[in-house]
Amino acid sequence: MPLARHTLLLAAWFALAATEAAAQTGVGACVMGETRETTFGQNGLYGTGVTIYQWFDPATCGFCLVSGGVIQMRSIEIQAYTSRPAPALIVATATFLGWKGSTSCPEPDESVVTLAPQEVQFTVPASAQQTHFTLEAPILGSPAYTQPGFVRLEFMTTQTIATDVAVGQIAAPNCTSCRQYVTMALNGAVKVDACSGGAIYPWVVRPRGDCVAPVETRLATWGRLKQFYH
Repeated sequence: MPLARHTLLLAAWFALAATEAAAQTGVGACVMGETRETTFGQNGLYGTGVTIYQWFDPATCGFCLVSGGVIQMRSIEIQAYTSRPAPALIVATATFLGWKGSTSCPEPDESVVTLAPQEVQFTVPASAQQTHFTLEAPILGSPAYTQPGFVRLEFMTTQTIATDVAVGQIAAPNCTSCRQYVTMALNGAVKVDACSGGAIYPWVVRPRGDCVAPVETRLATWGRLKQFYH
């Protein structure tokens, strides 16, 4: 019977969604942040004092919020170029923040920390020729997100810098303003919009999360069932 089948499917989805974040593995099925692929990178630039503020929005995750779910962060993703004969390690600190300003031009609100700073490590594999890789680092202890915000990714200047590794950037003028901000020591550590041009280019930064149920047990009405499947 269609109703019985749909009810079983919905029950199975909520049972999966109710799994605690700490018990789940993987990089996160929902990809937020910069959607474009990298087009270039500057060797070693990441270790000279670069901080990236990347906008993320749980509404990106399709049916999740509409169906009463929430997003829990699983990882953060970057891209990097290398031609090293041996692996390298990129170390950064990730902090999730609120936002201020207008919906048309949000800005990071560093007075609102939604997930405390934690060290993240990206392992760059060895490569015989210059190519780029997509790298993920796990995010731990994520709260439930239903509202957008910014993730601040600060590359550590105290790490050993691989001067033959470049974190991926995008050399493209068609950029959406107020979605990524960058500070660079080489630019006086002033926070600027990544779309401002000049020597500033967007970086590939992607928070990734999974859709989970906000509580372990919930009742589903037929109205919610129809909403889920349409």
